[in-house]
Amino acid sequence: MLDLHTLPCRIILIMALTCSLLFACKKSDPPVKSAVKTIESFYLKASDNPGVLLQDISGDIHNDSIYLLVPINTVLTRLVPSITFKGKSIAPGNQVQQDFSKPVKYMVTAEDGTTATYTAIVTYLSTAKRITSFLFKAADNTGLSKDVPGIIGEDTIVVFIPSAQDITHLKATITYEGKSITPPAGQPLDFTSPVAYIVQAEDGTTKKYTVIAGKNLGVFFGSSDGYLYAINGVTGNLYWKYNLGSQVTGITVSNSVVYAGNANGTLYAFDMLTGAVKWTFQKTLGTFTIPTLHDNKLYVGYATSGVVQTHSLLALDAVNGGLIWEQHIAYNNYPSTLFNPTFVDGVIYINSWSSGLFVFDAVSGALKWSYRAGLSASSPAMADGVVYIGTEVTVLTALDAATGSVKWSFSNNEANSNGSATVAGDAVYIGANTYMYAINKADGTLKWKYQARGGEYGIGDNTHSTRGHFSASVVSHGILYAGNDDNLTYAIDAGTGVLKASYPYPNILEIKNTSPAPVVANGMVYTNREDNKLYVFDAANLSLKWTFAANGLVNTNACVVDTDGNIYYTGDSGDQQ
Repeated sequence: MLDLHTLPCRIILIMALTCSLLFACKKSDPPVKSAVKTIESFYLKASDNPGVLLQDISGDIHNDSIYLLVPINTVLTRLVPSITFKGKSIAPGNQVQQDFSKPVKYMVTAEDGTTATYTAIVTYLSTAKRITSFLFKAADNTGLSKDVPGIIGEDTIVVFIPSAQDITHLKATITYEGKSITPPAGQPLDFTSPVAYIVQAEDGTTKKYTVIAGKNLGVFFGSSDGYLYAINGVTGNLYWKYNLGSQVTGITVSNSVVYAGNANGTLYAFDMLTGAVKWTFQKTLGTFTIPTLHDNKLYVGYATSGVVQTHSLLALDAVNGGLIWEQHIAYNNYPSTLFNPTFVDGVIYINSWSSGLFVFDAVSGALKWSYRAGLSASSPAMADGVVYIGTEVTVLTALDAATGSVKWSFSNNEANSNGSATVAGDAVYIGANTYMYAINKADGTLKWKYQARGGEYGIGDNTHSTRGHFSASVVSHGILYAGNDDNLTYAIDAGTGVLKASYPYPNILEIKNTSPAPVVANGMVYTNREDNKLYVFDAANLSLKWTFAANGLVNTNACVVDTDGNIYYTGDSGDQQ
């Protein structure tokens, strides 16, 4: 009999069993397949590519591109890659040799069948390693009023710095091609000495650039081969040269014009930058002194050659070379030399070895006065209304510049082989015989004297001749610089007479009996030994910086122009006095 009380429970049980059977019989869903399809790393390993690679190369993966840089000359046609990827498969396969001389496409297939394509691009490491610009910016360097660019050569960069600029703490702005540069751009450095920069290329190779920061724009000098040379005052590189046809004589520079004469009686004016001839002035066979220029007038001494000589002082128009006036200098028929004129306050002073000192009005050429006290191989020096001249009778004589009256004389009681005087501070400096003398400017008393090494040298016709004669001197920053025919250039403390440094020249047996005068400009000393070289020294210690070789004997004065247009002369130039 059906129990109505238990019926609902039975119905519920039957329904539960039915549902269980239904769910138990239903088929389960398949697992979801991964869509991941990426290349995680891409290498060209040395171990997989023996004889081709020396080190592992890692690929740089960007989106769907893979970039690999290999050394230059690597054979690209048979490289084996090592690939790590996520996905079901990759084609071409891992560690399968490929020709990478062109891009290679790799397809990664995910487990769900989708794909992603990567392009592997192999290129050579760049060999580029060059500086493309070098600049000292005014904004980065105290004291500079404008940016100063460098002149970039093959492996040298020259930067012409204003003459007053401190170069011990300069920051450079540099652009370059390559992987890196050392020292880094913008690092403050001391450019007192040349600074080396190393640029490294992607392939690991390097290139060295030497940066030279200097203040001397140009040096001008002549030689016995007839050429006038214009060279870079910092590096010694040739700007230009011009053949004057015979030995070059005195040189000066003013207003971007170079003036130089030759032994055939021709005076030239050149454009300083290009070497183009602006004008010439012709006399008969003879030589010119170092000219001096004032108020667009060029004053220069001239002496004919031969036993019978003519001496004169010329005033020329500096713009066109036209003759303004010529005054003949009394001549006593004794073989003589005319020395370099000096201009002071509208008056020209010029000395003849055998005839004495002559003083002319610069405007009219009229003779004002003259003085003779023995033979004198000296260009006149001027300071504070006094003219100083060396003679063989006295080492040095001081004359009133207006009247020619003697103010004082200094003598060492010997016959003197003297040179030109230089005035600096309260002293007058002059070489006589084997001594350099410092004499009080006010009263002619001796401050100090320094004797050169000197000695006897059996050279040519001068066997057993005594050397030690000083050239005209230049004083710079308290140091006196002078040449000497004992084969040395000297640096002497101008205040005390103590030797600071000297430089001995090589090949003494080839040196003639001369005492070339130096030029000092912005920490550099320029001089010659009447061999075929111009020598350039560090003024601090007379260490040799470089030389320039001419085709003939370098036997004229040098003249230096710096970046601000300042001009520097030898001690026997009228403009240095």
